[in-house]
Amino acid sequence: MINIVPLRAVQSILSRLTLDQFWCAETKEFVVKLSSGRNQLTAQFEGSEAKHVNLDMPAIKLMNFWLGKVQSNVLVLER
Repeated sequence: MINIVPLRAVQSILSRLTLDQFWCAETKEFVVKLSSGRNQLTAQFEGSEAKHVNLDMPAIKLMNFWLGKVQSNVLVLER
């Protein structure tokens, strides 16, 4: 699911994510299985312009989008 969230400069947003919204970059698997012991998780986001525009929302192409990549700190999970 793709969401468009308008933010002004210096604003931020908090999103609660579940493990089924992640995938493993090393194995290219969409089901992330945590092994026993120590697991590490990072989140990455890549901002881009609107690539697909619905016919009922053509003005989306005129909006300014943040372009770039950002990565979170490492989250350590013990299981």
